[in-house]
Amino acid sequence: MRKVSLFFILVTGATDHVTCLKNTFISFHKIKPLKISSQNGTYVYVNVNYAGTVQLTNNLIIYDVYYIYAFTLNIVSV
Repeated sequence: MRKVSLFFILVTGATDHVTCLKNTFISFHKIKPLKISSQNGTYVYVNVNYAGTVQLTNNLIIYDVYYIYAFTLNIVSV
């Protein structure tokens, strides 16, 4: 069993919103695999097949969130 965070972390250096929890989406769609940057500036291919909209609270909705199962954190880019 993998341990995942149920919270979203605000990251100033992140370029994209990411979640590892598929059930947080209120809507999502299939996308082509993406090339994303890691923190050390290198590029890696990850298995990103879905992106969509996540509603964190009644008044806070985040769009264009990538679903990456392999992650264990949920990130909001600020």
